[in-house]
Amino acid sequence: MTVFDFVMEHFDLAVLVLTVLLNLVLLCASAVRAWRGDRAASLQKWLQLLEAAREFETEAEGFSHYSAAEKLNYVLSRLRTLSATLDVPFEEEALMAAVEKDIAFSKVVNAKIIADAAGKGEPKPERADG
Repeated sequence: MTVFDFVMEHFDLAVLVLTVLLNLVLLCASAVRAWRGDRAASLQKWLQLLEAAREFETEAEGFSHYSAAEKLNYVLSRLRTLSATLDVPFEEEALMAAVEKDIAFSKVVNAKIIADAAGKGEPKPERADG
């Protein structure tokens, strides 16, 4: 007995099995598509948080009467509020690391600008990191 003979004898069973397999494949494809969509949306929200962090850092730089810890606390509190608005879990350690990395980069750039200005005899620009 060949496969073709078996399928012809049990045609209803073969149709049922093929239908179930097709539905499983479509279900898996839908699940993967939804998972990728959720992941892309959460990634987009995370990028919004990081962009907002840079804006909040710029705002905090203007507070000359704040200490560095108070400025960091200000930025993190604003990010906590924004993450609740965007319905994204607030990952304090990751956001704090990103903010501190931005601040360190800003200090390096500011030091280079000051060094270049001093080398050319120009007046020193004000530092952006407060």
